[in-house]
Amino acid sequence: MDYTQFLDSNSINWDYTKIMDICKISYILDRFSIKENDKILDVGTGTGMLIPFVHQHNPKGNIKGVDKSLNMIEIAKEKFKNVQNIEFQLADVESDDIKGTFDKIILFSVFPLLKHKISTTKKLIENNLSDDGKLLIAHPESRKSLNSYIGTNAPIYTPKLLDIYQQRNMFRQAGLYVEEAFENDRIYYIILHK
Repeated sequence: MDYTQFLDSNSINWDYTKIMDICKISYILDRFSIKENDKILDVGTGTGMLIPFVHQHNPKGNIKGVDKSLNMIEIAKEKFKNVQNIEFQLADVESDDIKGTFDKIILFSVFPLLKHKISTTKKLIENNLSDDGKLLIAHPESRKSLNSYIGTNAPIYTPKLLDIYQQRNMFRQAGLYVEEAFENDRIYYIILHK
């Protein structure tokens, strides 16, 4: 079973099995400085669990969620069908082109699932990020906790998160600009820009 099949088969119960820590998410999004009317791309949106938090920070801006799981996207579309300025697209950011330019791009709890982490991040920044935009990679848990979970519970092999400074240096070596990189025993995030 590949990860897309896993997501498709678990999409119905996804919202009931995942707990969103409001304090951690708010802290991370505050660090990301979402502005009013920002155009935002939510990569790996799943069922759109992060969308309400992003929408709260940016109620008038456009939000686009992309995911490679058809079932997840269909659930997200249904959940937000009556909310203006929110759209969803079935797409794999590693192989598909995402149309549009965005002020903010968010990869929330999805970065370890990318097969080509550096090149995909670079592609999103070069092709989809506005000149003064920012890209956020974030996890509302520690690297140790996430890596432990991945090692024991993932349905397929998933590469683990690297030490924040090692990941930052890899981005820098690839010519990407890291504004902030932080991790502790509760969260992990990196903010990049053009």
